[in-house]
Amino acid sequence: MTQPGAAISDINSVVFFDEDLNEVFTIEGPFDDAQGWLDAFDEAVLAHDMDDVTGFGFVQEDGGATKDDEDEDESTGG
Repeated sequence: MTQPGAAISDINSVVFFDEDLNEVFTIEGPFDDAQGWLDAFDEAVLAHDMDDVTGFGFVQEDGGATKDDEDEDESTGG
C-alpha cells in the first residue's frame, strides 16, 4: 500500500475489491496527476460492474519482492 504523503505519480495501480477482499479489477498507473487518476477511475467505473466492489486500495510498488513472492520462492525452492 502507499506510504502517507505519497504523490499521485508514486501510485502504480489501484485495486478494487469485494467484501472478502478478493480483487474485482485493477486500474493500472502510474498516474501523472489527479486528473489522470480521475479519468482512469471514470473509465473503469463505466467498464466494470461495480455491484460487488466494497473498497479499493492504492498500490505503490518499489520493485522489490513482496512477502507473498518470498513465501512462494521458499515453498518451491526445494
